[in-house]
Amino acid sequence: MKGNRQKEKVLECLEVLENIEDKETKATHQADVTESDEEYEVEKIIGHKKVRGIFHFLMRWKGFTEDDDTWEPEHALNCPAILEKYKKENRLNVPEPRRRAPLRKSAIKRPTRIVDQIIDYTEKKSGRVFRIRWKGLTSEHDTWEPEKDLTCAALIQKFMKRVKSQKENPPQKEQAF
Repeated sequence: MKGNRQKEKVLECLEVLENIEDKETKATHQADVTESDEEYEVEKIIGHKKVRGIFHFLMRWKGFTEDDDTWEPEHALNCPAILEKYKKENRLNVPEPRRRAPLRKSAIKRPTRIVDQIIDYTEKKSGRVFRIRWKGLTSEHDTWEPEKDLTCAALIQKFMKRVKSQKENPPQKEQAF
């Protein structure tokens, strides 16, 4: 059975329970597990990020290497003791999401969007927000994304250099004779 688990790719872990007060809840939920319902045990949480207002945690799975670490949305986790410990250590004071059933492999559909280019930006109190053109999509699908949610630092830097050079050297207007 262990060999089969190692062959399968880790896709989702368990959800967070609404009531973290139950300190005795185990980090895993071992129920009747079938191939489509297979659940994995969390070893520890490595990191976190916020994507469109939802916390995602980088999960290290028991019995797997760091190559198998995956980013999982908070609502899909069911390891309250580990999650609570991580939140306390990293001073994350976030409300608990609604409780949901664990996701099955067949239910996972992760759209992958790649930044094609940065169109515009604006400054807000919370930081810079960029208008993003997504690869393979038209301008009607452009979205405004906070800088903290983007993982294209090189594109941001290139865009900001272009903006700076345009401010320093504005195009000269032709004079009529």
